[in-house]
Amino acid sequence: MKVKMSDFINIRYVHGYLGHGNGHSSELIRREFQSHGISVKIDAPQFPVTEPKKMHELLHTLIQTNKYDCVVASSLGAFYVMQIPEIKKILVNIALPDNLRMIMYSDRDNNPELTESFLDCIESEKESFFSNMLTENLPQETFILYGLKDDIAPNEAYLKQYYNDQSRIFHVDMAHKLDPKGASKVVDIIICN
Repeated sequence: MKVKMSDFINIRYVHGYLGHGNGHSSELIRREFQSHGISVKIDAPQFPVTEPKKMHELLHTLIQTNKYDCVVASSLGAFYVMQIPEIKKILVNIALPDNLRMIMYSDRDNNPELTESFLDCIESEKESFFSNMLTENLPQETFILYGLKDDIAPNEAYLKQYYNDQSRIFHVDMAHKLDPKGASKVVDIIICN
């Protein structure tokens, strides 16, 4: 989708485990579009990211009933969105179950939502997705943005076996959380593709 200044872009943003609806990341993306003079609507509600069944139902309903030009998702939100077919998506620093398990083990007191049952559930999802659901077309609808300083979910080596089209993989000098450089790259991907 080549974007011109007269275009209007409709985006769904899905936050990660510690993110928030209409939070920092969606605001950075909104400002970046504005700096290019492009009108954008970013739907960025609060998602129940530690409730997989609700999360899938909500994403399915929202995406089926709205005409989004693109879905942008970060971290755990990107884990869920990568499983959705037939929509252009940009996945930022995809978090996998092992990343969340490390967070849980290192700081259980501050992460009560990270339970063994939740992590086992998304681990099963991950295995099922990469074994059975990942089709040839899904990576063609997907762009991935990796932060070079991401020490929370450095999953490029693992994901490379499934997503290896280098024209759809981008690297930015940022940590796990989307920052202005990352937001600029997200907008660049949307504008140029």
